[in-house]
Amino acid sequence: MILTVAALILPLALLFFADLDTYIVTCAFLYGILLCYRYARNERSVLDMVFFFTYLILSVLQTAIGIQRFVPFTGSVIYALLTAVFFLASTGMPLTTAASKTWQPEILLERSVGNGILAVMNGLALIFSLTLFPSVSYIIVPLVFTFASIPASIFLPPILIDGVMRLRARFIMSKEDAAVFKRVFGNIRGLVWVSDTLYAKEVWSESEREMFFSVLEKGYFSIYQKSKNPSKGTYAEFMNAIREEYAAFARRSSSFIVYDTRTQAPVGCIRIVLGGPAHGGALPLEGCVPVSLADLAAAVSCVAEAGRMVILPSGPLKAKVLELLVSLMIVKALLSRVRVIITDAMEGSAAIYEKMGLNRIAGPFFDTEFSQNSWLCAADIAALLGTDASGIWERSKSGSRAQKTIASYLSSVQDENRRLLKKRKPCLCPGDPIAPFIRIDRCMDTRGLKP
Repeated sequence: MILTVAALILPLALLFFADLDTYIVTCAFLYGILLCYRYARNERSVLDMVFFFTYLILSVLQTAIGIQRFVPFTGSVIYALLTAVFFLASTGMPLTTAASKTWQPEILLERSVGNGILAVMNGLALIFSLTLFPSVSYIIVPLVFTFASIPASIFLPPILIDGVMRLRARFIMSKEDAAVFKRVFGNIRGLVWVSDTLYAKEVWSESEREMFFSVLEKGYFSIYQKSKNPSKGTYAEFMNAIREEYAAFARRSSSFIVYDTRTQAPVGCIRIVLGGPAHGGALPLEGCVPVSLADLAAAVSCVAEAGRMVILPSGPLKAKVLELLVSLMIVKALLSRVRVIITDAMEGSAAIYEKMGLNRIAGPFFDTEFSQNSWLCAADIAALLGTDASGIWERSKSGSRAQKTIASYLSSVQDENRRLLKKRKPCLCPGDPIAPFIRIDRCMDTRGLKP
């Protein structure tokens, strides 16, 4: 990004000593060299390619047909392209190879907001370049906006994001709770929940991810000891594999932790991974058990996997931690328009998932990740909102805003089913069995291995 900005800014000095034609040809030359440099390093930059082809086309047109009348509007063309590129980047399009490899949600959000600021600032530069012509201001004012957009896109996103989250927090928690959240987690980003001394939130920072993995390490140790597969290596190697899998699915995942303010330690966690046509692919469990969810995903558009669930306390506190995790999971599912939540539940945790409203629909299978038998459990959110799953969803559904969200969600389910029926494609109506939409690989034996 630094090289891209330098290639844009340095040739501007030519405007004080040479004409615009020279400036355009020089920029095309510099960006051509920069693209060669990127290619040699096996890198990719959307901005560099856009700038190179823009300046190259302008140079060819000026040399071939002498479009002198068009030259004053060269800046307007560049501002328009920058506005379009940064707007697309704000919606998730990676601008560089490094950006496409980033998976941390906090970095992705700040980059999205930063690109949005760049799009707005360059859009203003475009407007002024057109409205102030032919005054000399049509060059100076847009350049001021363009230069100011760079530091603004770097320093403003965290301030804007935290400001919006603080404003949002005023409607869902007291000042005291917000202060505790800020002290414990360092931020109040993402979905949050408060219940007595338990504070739950979506993972949005490196320190919160470490809390998440600290819970997994404590909860998974007994599972690792029961493993019958010696190829898993040491416990540290086993947990490193869990971390790698986490990073691989992080772009379409949401993780949650529960923190006990009395013991000052995290006591629970869960992760939701989105899948299906709307969210780009298979779920993690499809790599561990011999099932395919492709038919289910096509029938409901969005399916999600609930997993990496660990609850450390026992007794009444365990039920409270479960309630918080379930509350955050259902809110995330509603906001993401998830229709079916599915999980690969080990024998020891299947009962907990059943308390959450998920039912066993297939199995047992041999889970290759944990080297033990597991059950495939699932819940239809549209049906679950009506049955209430033995009361565990009651608190999540009680508020007026929650009722509006639920009504909007159920309406979208009906619209999606009508669309599928119109195309004569299978769909899952609320209350219909989920098992017929699950494909099981019969070529695998009970240990998940090819015969």
